[in-house]
Amino acid sequence: MKIWMFAGMCDKSDILFYLCKLLSTANKKVLLVDGTDTHKYQRYMGQLERPLAAITKFMKFDVASGFTSQMELENHLRNDGAGLDSYDIVIYDIENVIFCSTDTWNVAAACTWNMNYGIWSFQKGSEWMNEWILHDPLLTDLLFQRIYLRTVDCLLDHIFMDSCRDRWPVQLTNEYIVIPWDEVDTGLKLATEHLRHLRMKPLSRRYKRVICRLIEQLTPLDHRQIKQALLQVERGNI
Repeated sequence: MKIWMFAGMCDKSDILFYLCKLLSTANKKVLLVDGTDTHKYQRYMGQLERPLAAITKFMKFDVASGFTSQMELENHLRNDGAGLDSYDIVIYDIENVIFCSTDTWNVAAACTWNMNYGIWSFQKGSEWMNEWILHDPLLTDLLFQRIYLRTVDCLLDHIFMDSCRDRWPVQLTNEYIVIPWDEVDTGLKLATEHLRHLRMKPLSRRYKRVICRLIEQLTPLDHRQIKQALLQVERGNI
């Protein structure tokens, strides 16, 4: 089992849905865990009138929502005769500072810090990270990769972004990933939330290229396997 941590005070649902969809299409058993403060995935998946089941099947992968901690999730899985180790990949969307144990952070195969270019994202992210480290100072040695979400061409450049690194009390890699964003990507996210159906074919080429590169970076899957999974998803979304 591989654990991926996606932390940060911004909406990561679209990129995580697409990652899970491609991974599950590549025959990986995937669990996406909602570790947000407000259990956002109950709304992102279109469940406005009733809460999600504890573990909900969505587009070939599982989503866990409504849990207050990783321990509560694991107890639920054990009571059902399963466990986290029954999955190939467990992806956490983390906003809750104390959702996961120290051990989980330490054994994670990947830790990413997700933000956008907005000043709120930088400010709240810095506050979150300092609170998180205050809760467990031993985690300062963790290495995080930055992911910039929903980016648009603007006057800000990465020199400015890099100048903010001293605000984060953890180790940051020199490499970062930039997720582009346009009107079509926005429309697809809204359609997913309202129609409860995930489509990837209309995504911009830049967006799909970055998603594939991220999976190639985080898994043993090679470019050919990832491309094949993407083609399968696109054929199913015609």
